Amino acid sequence: MGCLDNLVDSFPEPKNAASEEVARDIACKGELQLLPPIDLKNGVPIYVQLKEGLKSLIVAGFYSEGSQLPTVRQMAIELKINSNTVARSYTELEREGIISTQQGRGTFVCGLPNQVKSDIREQQLDAMLDRLLSDAFALGYGVTDILDRMRKKIAIKDMNGGMNK
Repeated sequence: MGCLDNLVDSFPEPKNAASEEVARDIACKGELQLLPPIDLKNGVPIYVQLKEGLKSLIVAGFYSEGSQLPTVRQMAIELKINSNTVARSYTELEREGIISTQQGRGTFVCGLPNQVKSDIREQQLDAMLDRLLSDAFALGYGVTDILDRMRKKIAIKDMNGGMNK
């Protein structure tokens, strides 16, 4: 069974907004490999979820430039999806210049163009803000309350040197 023996279902909150589900981590051959979450019921094609999830993991720094991705077969087994689906995602990512497949060596991350990184980061921030606002409104907070609290939190972070930009 190999890597399947080491499947761990819990992982700290992912650093991306690819999905609200937690990404799974696979300990295999002493290396940590993160797999994007796949939701079979959300109506988005699986190959699109995989492609976008891998982009998000790259933007979040889980896969850096030069990192090797799992093989098509390994990814399909771990995610319990068809290998043709993984191959389609990899082909599209390769067409976009994000990954490169080297015969006999594997598939490697080339990186993301800065504009793509920027677009994905904006999408992730928007998703986080949408969740924050939905939760805050559900708790009965108004716009003014939320903005006041955010200003206070930002001021505290700024005073403590926690703001990186």
